[in-house]
Amino acid sequence: MDSKVTLLNHYWTDIYFHLHYPHKEKISHQVIRILQLVDKQEKIGINEI
Repeated sequence: MDSKVTLLNHYWTDIYFHLHYPHKEKISHQVIRILQLVDKQEKIGINEI
């Protein structure tokens, strides 16, 4: 089950990354914190963020 969740998360983040258009706004502290959480936590979802 864990590997399926990890694989699904990988696919979802790839899709999300490729479908998003570039923003011209500066990156906020909140966005940096979210990126840190995603990088540091092995299994984190939208609800935890």
